[in-house]
Amino acid sequence: MLVSLRPFVGTSLLVLAAPLFAHAAEADKPSTTDATKAAEPNIGQAKEQPWPLSGSVSLGYRFNQANFANTESSQTDLGSQSGSINVGLGYQLNDLLSLDVGAGVSKTLSKSYGGAGSSQTANNATEMGDVSVGLGVGEFYKIPGVGIGLSGGVGASIPTSKGSQASGAITSLGSSLSAGWSGGGFNLSLGASWDYSIWKNPTVQLECDSARNNCDISGVDTGDPLPLHSVSGSFSVGYKIVKDLSASASYGISNSWLTTTGKDDEFTSQYAQTGTQGGLGSHNFGLGLSYRLLEKTGISARMSTGSGLYNARGSDLTLPLYDFETRTGQRTSYSFGVNQSF
Repeated sequence: MLVSLRPFVGTSLLVLAAPLFAHAAEADKPSTTDATKAAEPNIGQAKEQPWPLSGSVSLGYRFNQANFANTESSQTDLGSQSGSINVGLGYQLNDLLSLDVGAGVSKTLSKSYGGAGSSQTANNATEMGDVSVGLGVGEFYKIPGVGIGLSGGVGASIPTSKGSQASGAITSLGSSLSAGWSGGGFNLSLGASWDYSIWKNPTVQLECDSARNNCDISGVDTGDPLPLHSVSGSFSVGYKIVKDLSASASYGISNSWLTTTGKDDEFTSQYAQTGTQGGLGSHNFGLGLSYRLLEKTGISARMSTGSGLYNARGSDLTLPLYDFETRTGQRTSYSFGVNQSF
């Protein structure tokens, strides 16, 4: 629930300047960092100023493992399919800084939110995502002797999606820092990001116009706290198999600290959580292939799994190579994409 309400998902990815992994990035997320890099004029030729404006358009299709589950209908309802269109625009301010804007629209392709046999049927929804605005900072420092370059960025989100607006999001502010190295056909990247979310209310509020009975029974305030601070880390490895074909593997981990705090007084139970409340954490792992068809046209395929750090019992760490926790494998998803930059 907490992850789904975060409006800042993707903000850090947008502002993260990691050009070493352009071919390994997911095709369903706009990226204009590489396209905005100006080509240096050759010595002895007339210096022609490059056009500073660039952009990209990507089409994506995503589905999860539950679509293939041979179980009872109530469980196969967890299968999902969606398509997306994302656009990104970038403006190169100078050799180091670039201003990036990204937006996207997604459409549910399955028969309903829950699936063909679900009682919660709905029309296939077409929804706009949050708009992200970022200031990317290119490689501003290279560690001598090891060839590791540092880059980063800052960004903010505009809550244009229905989910963000329903949860009362005002905006989120994010910052990121990454270290990259390349050599021998390999690209390595290590990144970290921090996000701060601003909400109208610290807890989830019900929309009484669409859930009048719930409001009459329990009131507007659900008491479910929203995330305030979030931190994440990632590690990626890319390898160029042949000239235009690349493979990649990535791992990410994140956690949030909530907007509410628990009191600790004489009335507090010994089992209550006091002080700043934190999330349980989550992590994900992905494998991808990307191929450059033309100079600025690429296709990609990716398999990824995301889950909580611990299993449903809270006793053991999970291994996000595949969804072994559920019978349908709905946490493992597959995606295909086409990206055109200009």
